[in-house]
Parts: sequence; structure tokens; C-alpha cells
Amino acid sequence: MKKTCTLLAIAAALSASSLDRLHAQTVNTLGINTAIEVEYQTELGKSYTLEGSSNFMSWTSLGEYLPGTGRNVNRIYSTKNGGEVKFNYYRLATVDGPTNGFAPWTLGGISVELDDQPGGDVTKFLTDTNGQDLSGVDTDNFSYLYSRLGDSSAKAELTYASNRTTTVTFEFTGLGVGTWSSDEFRNGKLKRHDAGPFRITGVAPVVTGSGEVVNPNVVVAPPIAPPAPPATLAGLDYFFQSSGVPDRYQFVSATAGREIQGTVQEGTPTNAFACVYTVTSASTATLQINFGYYGIGGDRYDCDLTFTDGSAGHFVRRTYRRGVLKHTDNGAFSQDSSLGISAPTVGAGGSTPPPAVTNIPPTWPPVVTATAAPAPLATLSGKTFYVYTSPSPDQYRFVSTFYGYAMPNAVRSSEVETTPGGNVYMYTYSNTAPNTATLVITYGYYNLGGDREEYDLTYVDGSNCTFNRRLYRLGTLYTNQSGIFSTNPVLPYAYNAGSGGGITPTNPPTNPNPPPSNASGYTFHMNTGENIACTNATGGVQTDASGSSNLTYTYGSTSSYTRTLHVQLKSDKWDDYTLNFSDGSHGAFTRVQYRKGVYFDTDSNTFTITNP
Repeated sequence: MKKTCTLLAIAAALSASSLDRLHAQTVNTLGINTAIEVEYQTELGKSYTLEGSSNFMSWTSLGEYLPGTGRNVNRIYSTKNGGEVKFNYYRLATVDGPTNGFAPWTLGGISVELDDQPGGDVTKFLTDTNGQDLSGVDTDNFSYLYSRLGDSSAKAELTYASNRTTTVTFEFTGLGVGTWSSDEFRNGKLKRHDAGPFRITGVAPVVTGSGEVVNPNVVVAPPIAPPAPPATLAGLDYFFQSSGVPDRYQFVSATAGREIQGTVQEGTPTNAFACVYTVTSASTATLQINFGYYGIGGDRYDCDLTFTDGSAGHFVRRTYRRGVLKHTDNGAFSQDSSLGISAPTVGAGGSTPPPAVTNIPPTWPPVVTATAAPAPLATLSGKTFYVYTSPSPDQYRFVSTFYGYAMPNAVRSSEVETTPGGNVYMYTYSNTAPNTATLVITYGYYNLGGDREEYDLTYVDGSNCTFNRRLYRLGTLYTNQSGIFSTNPVLPYAYNAGSGGGITPTNPPTNPNPPPSNASGYTFHMNTGENIACTNATGGVQTDASGSSNLTYTYGSTSSYTRTLHVQLKSDKWDDYTLNFSDGSHGAFTRVQYRKGVYFDTDSNTFTITNP
């Protein structure tokens, strides 16, 4: 970074007169102190700070470097009580602007989608000073001043007419994406405040021979996919999000489904509905959802769907209650995985989900035995990693230096949202020591509002790592996890032996000692939150976060270390567990859940048991 300095000639003069006492009871004291006022011209791509010296040789910076805006900067420095301005000489130091952070140094040639309503408002910054607003029916021209306020923040002051201006502030959360807020003024008075997510949708190419350079930190944010409304919603999940928490719609068939309001969760579906879905063009469709008895007499949702990225996009939703329009909202929708009816669709360039591990060992995590010296990677770009928080891994494909696609493991395909080809994420990766690194992965619509995963990676051999991971959901820490981060689709280490001798993927435990064929008196504590108390030979009680439920059960044996547990909660609701014991009190399970008499979900975790 090259630094240049310009000497400033600064002088200050001060004179003061004595003040008379106004009356005997009150004395007013007036203090007048010297200061200097500094003003200098800036340019984009440069940063500036004032420096002071007492000997013309050693220079001290008087504050942080300020990014250039293309306009004059005015600063006042106090001399009171040995303030910053206490030197004999001053100069202006200029350095090239930093390239770290996500905010570009100029908006020239960039098109931005400001998404406060379905379809988004597209604003084109044609040059460094002029642009076009394409949000309305007509093109609206403007001139503007742009300022890079920090590494990932910026401001654009748009002038449409002498009495009409708008100030837009950008906060970049990743390359080409972030949030914005705007204040629109008429005749100098605030008319409207607005906000929403944005993404860069286009970058003008550099003209050959023009001497221009590529605008740093500017990318077209993924995903970029043509609109693709599905022909039918049968067997699909969709999430509709108009606030911080999405609603989940499960379309069991082409004409019926169920709604889980407010959160993505397991459990009994809350509201059954009848539906009518019609594709109206290559990028639009309508969806009508009727709740109530046979879809009559309950609420009705009329949704206008605009597809912008594959099978995801924007919606306008009108809610009718007893035939009368109650309210209208809008937001984003995106597709989840299928409900076990068919395999998730894999998009162009995608890959199939990792296979499920059927012989699940009883304990986790594995025992890590290094087979080579640690070899931290300088970049993850172009590589595929498998993340093991259980014996069945999630797959992460790092397509470039800043984004990739994640595919949940097969046993979780109905639990989490999965878009065709995998979930798009933005990420940052950096080495922190000879054998450690950090990785931050962010999901969500335009990289906003979704989960965030923060990894502390420790390389143990080759490109294999152990990790500690913090998972944030809606901005709040949701859980902490640990596991293996590896390029190997098969877990590269032996499983933890556990207190009872343990097993490997191919060998049974040496001392499993599971309960006998009758589980009466035992309580199974599942790490997913359920406690199943078998109070007698055929019945018991299950407690979880939602309360307690009576149950009947059957308990069987399939080998010296495996048991089956069928838990019947209702006539149309039951769970089938396969229990793999590592000792008499611990193990791992696979659970298949059925709701409304049909397959609902499959998951796996660990358990402990207590006995009388």
C-alpha cells in the first residue's frame, strides 16, 4: 500500500477579553480554546488521515484512515488539555483504499436489485455519477454521489430533480448481497423510509483498451437460475416467509396438503388444506389454499407466485376470512425436499446426496488417529467436503471462493429445506495458524435471515479436520456441535470405542448388554428431546417439549446388540426405533416417523437409558 503525504500549513490566532462580574451572587466563566480546522479534497479508492510531528521526522496518525468520497472532508481538532493537535507540524497522509470487506469503491456499471416488494426494484448505476431507476413503468434518470463508508458499508445520494432526492445506505453481508435502507425526500422533507435485502444482478464488462480495471469486491450474487415453476406441487414442501419465521406447506398430493405455521419443525401437522395450483406463464403461477371442513368455511389464501430463481421466488398472499379479505402480505418462497415420494431433483452441475449409513455405530464421535502431517488448505474453492456430525454426512460443494451448495444427508432429507441441486450458501474461509482455520457459512434468501454456521477447524492429517461448530438460527445461537470435516465421503476414522468396548462399522460391540426382551421399568432418553418411559410390559408415557402422551409399545431383539422399539402414540401416529447398544446404558438410534398413517420423517441420534 503506497502512502503519500502533503504538508499542511496551519496557524491559529486567539485573543480574548476579560468579562465583568454581572452581580455579586453569580460568576459566569467563559472558556475559549484553540483548535484547528482541516479541509481537504478526496477521491474514491483512496483513504486519508492527518499526521502530526514535533521534529519533522517521526509522524503520528491522528485517527483512523477515512475512505475517500470524491468530495471535500472537513475536520476540527481540539488543543484543549493536550488534545490531538499538539504537534509543531502536520501533514495529510494518503494510501490506496483497502480491498478487504465487501463494499465496492465505485458503483459505476453495476445493476442492483432492491427487493422490498415482489420482483424487486432494479437500479442501474451507468457511470460513476449517473444512473437509471427501473422500478416503475418508466425509466427514471438520476445523478448521484457515492461514498464507501467502511469495509462493508456504503451510501448513494440520488438526485432525481431539484426537489426530489433519495439517500440509500448499503450494508454488505457478503459478496454482492446485503441489506439496504432508504430515505426519500420531497422539497427537503422526508416522505418515505424503506428497507429490504439487495443483491447485485449485473456488472458491466470492462471495455478492451479503455484502461479501466475490474471493480473490486463486485460479483453477481448466486443463485442465478432461470425461473422454473414446477408442473405440480405434489410431494413437495414449500416455505413462505413474510417475516422472520417461515410457514411450511407440505403438498401431499396435487390437491391437498398440510400447513405447519411459524417454524420449521417436526411434529403433527397442524392444519389440513385443499389447494388449486395453476402455472400461468414461464415465470408465474397462482396457488389457492382452502382450510376448514373439506376446505369449506375456513380461511382461504390466494397467492400470486413470481418465480425468479428456479423454483423459488416472490409471493403476494391475500387472506380471506369468511369470504372477506382480511389482509395482504408478501415475501419470499423456496422449495423444500420431497416428502419421501421421489428423490430430490438434482440441478445442472449438482450431485446426488451422500448415501445413508445403514450400519450406524452406537457411539459418537470417532477416535481420530492422524495418518499424515496436517496440511491446511489455502482455499476451499473447487473442492467437495463431507461434514460428519453423525455417521451420515452432509455434503458441501465449494463452487468458488465465496459460495457453494450444501446437500443434507439422506436420512435428513425430509427434515430440512433442500433446494434442487443443494442449498446455496455464501462463505468466508481463512487460515488462523499452521494447522487451524475458520469457516463461516451463511444461508438464506439472498444470504439474509437464514442459518449461519461458524466452524473452528483443526487439521489433523492431509485435508481432514476436526471441528467445533456454532449454529445460529434467526440470529440466535441454536446449538453447538462437533465432528469431522473431510474430503472423504466415507468416515476416515474409527468410531469411538465407548465405555463398553464399542464397535466399528463392521464389528459388533464386545459387551453391549442391552435390556432383555421386556423393557418394562426402563426409560429411554433420546438426545432429540423425547423421554420414553415404559411403565409396564406394553404401555408407557412419552414426554417432550410439547407435553406428555400415553403410548403403547412393542420391544424386540434382532441381534446381541440391537433392539427394535415400536412406539404407538395414536392410531395414525407412531415411531419405529432401531436401537444399537454400545453398553447397557448407551447407544445410537435410527427413527422412522409416521404421521396421519403415512411416512413422515427419518432421523438418527444417540440415547441413554435408566432402569428401576
